[in-house]
Amino acid sequence: MLLWIGLRPEISEAMETAPFWIKAGYTFMLGTAGLFAVERLGRPGATAGSSFAVGMVTISVVSVAAAVEIFAAQAADRDQLWLGSSYLICPWAIVVLSLPLLVAALAILRQLAPTNYLAAGGAAGLMAGGYGACVYSLHCTEYGLPFLATWYTAGVLFVCVIGILLSGLLRW
Repeated sequence: MLLWIGLRPEISEAMETAPFWIKAGYTFMLGTAGLFAVERLGRPGATAGSSFAVGMVTISVVSVAAAVEIFAAQAADRDQLWLGSSYLICPWAIVVLSLPLLVAALAILRQLAPTNYLAAGGAAGLMAGGYGACVYSLHCTEYGLPFLATWYTAGVLFVCVIGILLSGLLRW
């Protein structure tokens, strides 16, 4: 990430703001929910419903906060809160930054004994997408919760779909 798109120019000032830490916390929480799910699903017959539930609750809380923020905003400010200036780039940058983590997670799962391949692939995608989004947040200058809830979540979910699509590689 540092070589490709770099840190945001005012990172030290940004780290003193709540939006910076909300973005980092949200994405880190999604990645960690995926990590715990991967850890569980690497064992035969295991389930990871509680880990996926944590991910869903995390997305729900941020989505509700985003809805409150956008409906409380002036009509003229809503597009900026939702689209920012990087909505076309954000999800794809998250996908690219997440791919090395996804490959590593799938390789590790391949060495274990998952029996629910789709869930394991999705969990690997959630972990990689969440942590990849967390890394991307060090570059992103967007502050709106609607932007976070839409475009960051889309990037993470795209990585989950890729993990599910590649889950056939986990067969043993």
